[in-house]
Amino acid sequence: MARNRPRTAPREEIGGLDVCKARLDVDIHPAGQRPTLANNKDGLKLLKRAVAADDVALVVTEATGTFHRHPHRSLHASGFAVASIILSQGARIVFRAKSLVRSGVRRIGWARPKD
Repeated sequence: MARNRPRTAPREEIGGLDVCKARLDVDIHPAGQRPTLANNKDGLKLLKRAVAADDVALVVTEATGTFHRHPHRSLHASGFAVASIILSQGARIVFRAKSLVRSGVRRIGWARPKD
């Protein structure tokens, strides 16, 4: 006998991460959380907790300079979907990510940034 299992709604939260040498500015949409964290080991732990607590489907970082690499790799190693973008390409990529999330994609593979 088949059981009716409740369908889980696809995740819709997307996290934006602005990285500089001293801090991580986070924006989780549509949850509205906007924490500012230190760009160090403790800040990354808090970032992972915030991303996990809101069940964020994708974290998008801006690929400028070298400061985004460590947070990107750390989130990816912890199993979070992460994308680094160039700002001029950002609107197109975020639009595509939102459509993937709405369609129920559970795991999105992204290339690791080059050194």
